Formats: sequence, structure tokens, C-alpha cells
Amino acid sequence: VRMLPPIITNLVSPRGTYIRLEGAVVFASTAEGDTELLVNKITDDILSVLRTMTLAQIEGASGLQHLREDLSGRAAIRSNGLAKEIVLHSLVVE
Repeated sequence: VRMLPPIITNLVSPRGTYIRLEGAVVFASTAEGDTELLVNKITDDILSVLRTMTLAQIEGASGLQHLREDLSGRAAIRSNGLAKEIVLHSLVVE
């Protein structure tokens, strides 16, 4: 498990809405090498995804679940399957 740095960005809609996400990446037990580079790439991917989202997409339990699944899927693709899951610790929208 590797912690992600806090990610802060704006959402597409409504204007002036910001989001802060804190979480971690769960790697396979066979993950070898420098996972720090993978964490940085995954963080960049998460930032890119969040910038395209609206508040309506992440509202409620189902919205949060879809976000987590989407981010976990992207992390797995970016790491060639080494990242198994993104665990969200906190998500604040202002």
C-alpha cells in the first residue's frame, strides 16, 4: 500500500467547485521495482479524471462507488496490472 499525495483540483461543473481527494494505491504483493514512479503516474491520471467530472457524477453512494471503480481501473491499466485498487480515505468538495 502506497499513499497518494493529496490531489486538489476544480470540477467542470458547477463552476468554482473544488475537490480534494486523499487515498492510497494497493499494489499486488508481487510488485517489484520503483513504485514511486507508478504512484506519480497514477496521481496524474487521477487529476486528469477529476478535472473532467461534474459534482452530479460523484454525488451519493453510487457516484462514489463509480468514481472508485473508475480510478482503480485506470490505475490497473497505468501500472500493467500491478495496482489492484485505489482506496479513498477522504473526499471533500467545496
